[in-house]
Amino acid sequence: MANFFIRTNKTKGRATLYIRVQKASPKIDWRYVNTYIVVDIADWLKYYVNGGSSDWNNYTKSGSVGAELKEKMDKVEETVNLLFSEGRIKSNADKQVITDALFELANHDAIKMREEIRERKQEEEKRKLHEIVNCCECFIKGIKEGTIKDTRSGRAYTIGAIKNWGTFLEYLKDYTRPGITFEEITPEWIERFRLYLERKGLMPTTINKHFGTGQKLCNYAALKGWNKNAVSLRAWQMQTVKKSEKQTEIYLTEDELNALYDMKLEGQRDKVRDLFFLGVFSGQRVSDFSQFSRHNFTKTEKGTNIIRLTQKKTGNSVEAPILDARCYEILRKYDYQSPEVPLQRVNLILKEIFKELATSVPSLMQEYTTAMTRREKDAEKTYLRLCQKSMNNEPMTNNERAEYRRLKQYSKEHDGDPVYRRDGRGNIIKYKYELITSHTARRSAITNLSKAGILTDREIMAISGHASLENLEKYIKTGLSERADEIFEKVSGAKKAKEIKFQKEA
Repeated sequence: MANFFIRTNKTKGRATLYIRVQKASPKIDWRYVNTYIVVDIADWLKYYVNGGSSDWNNYTKSGSVGAELKEKMDKVEETVNLLFSEGRIKSNADKQVITDALFELANHDAIKMREEIRERKQEEEKRKLHEIVNCCECFIKGIKEGTIKDTRSGRAYTIGAIKNWGTFLEYLKDYTRPGITFEEITPEWIERFRLYLERKGLMPTTINKHFGTGQKLCNYAALKGWNKNAVSLRAWQMQTVKKSEKQTEIYLTEDELNALYDMKLEGQRDKVRDLFFLGVFSGQRVSDFSQFSRHNFTKTEKGTNIIRLTQKKTGNSVEAPILDARCYEILRKYDYQSPEVPLQRVNLILKEIFKELATSVPSLMQEYTTAMTRREKDAEKTYLRLCQKSMNNEPMTNNERAEYRRLKQYSKEHDGDPVYRRDGRGNIIKYKYELITSHTARRSAITNLSKAGILTDREIMAISGHASLENLEKYIKTGLSERADEIFEKVSGAKKAKEIKFQKEA
């Protein structure tokens, strides 16, 4: 056996192991050859230096730390003997040969160990991707980095879509226990998730959106081989949403829009009104019409003025003709840029503008029943809690006092019950001007184009950028009374034409 030793006077800690290599032919005597093996000093002194053969044998028995050390020492001896037998060491000048060989041996073990650790880590990561939360996090990371594309369009996910996935993940983490796998997804688990979202105050349309996300996640995991549960692919059932369960969506008539355009406004309110009209004139979403710049406005080969853009939400390309000359008045006012306004305040400012306009435009005071949003439900809960605090003379924070005053004033102005006015069936009642948002611009543009009866649905879709007739029809908000008027006028017109024809023939 070779002579192994450590070069330190310490009795604790760790030290490198050396060997002495001696040969008569060729004449070799290397006193300090580094083995690159690191040992525990106390164990080395106890079992190898000071212990007997039985102590060493017990220390190096199978499965122990000593057994691993003994295996490394044996490999060092085998390597040294092999180098001599192959004639690779011929003189004292060849010490570097043995040093390099032992370094490579030690490094090989280290590489092997790192490879084993890496493989174990990869297996662990793969196993974690069988868990629904981890898989969702992986998916969101991919769509943020752009490594995962939308399967339908082949394009990168939009900022809005990424945000929706993030919201779904937050609800998922809050709802489910850690570590649940796709194999554990059952119809009962999904139905409990629905009830959880309902308790959170989400509207049915929003719940359906999250269910669609859940189904996409299960399908993605199935394609990757992480989900072998066929039930999870079919159990995300969307529910039919009743009209009473949706927030009422309205549009502005041509008369109401004309009144808004003629309204005298200044400062930020003027900019918000102008921004709103860019949405009306273009038929686009606020994410698009708030970002218009000069390069969005061009001409066709025939000289038709158009708005050219790629929609942020869908990635669809649109070339829409400018159909209202007032669009140019606004564009020239801002040097063909969208007016700069804080988008987070646009809806609030719009409601202020239309509330003022409603004093001279009675149709904006029309009442609509609508479902409550989660924010509105939370507001009423907050108001009731603060009312109780006020009655009990309990202390409030500055924020609570401000919120209490705001909600109390709103309730007073709207005959609230407790904050929002309700009909006999519990639906809240709002004036038309309160239902107006930045998205009303797009809805108004599409509905008024449809009512005009000049363009086909396909032509309107070319302007709005909708990919399907079904989605377009969701934007056309002609009321039942208006439909009845249209039907009556068509039938009456047909009857009159028939009578005239009869009279001529007679």
